[in-house]
Amino acid sequence: PKEYLLLKFFVENKGQVLSRKVIIDNISLLSRNVTTKTVDVHVQRLRAKIPFLTKSIVAVNRIGYRLKKG
Repeated sequence: PKEYLLLKFFVENKGQVLSRKVIIDNISLLSRNVTTKTVDVHVQRLRAKIPFLTKSIVAVNRIGYRLKKG
């Protein structure tokens, strides 16, 4: 369920750079006590479950992630 909510959030904000903090604040199933590295783990799991997302979800150095448009 966490990866589904993460994917949904990426799709709703397609093309926008999302900081790890913004992701944590907007995904209800992510506990308030998580670290930014928790987001990285969930992104890795999402990419593992849906391999074509490996190239679509782009890491933005020192900020967060972005889902490519198109």
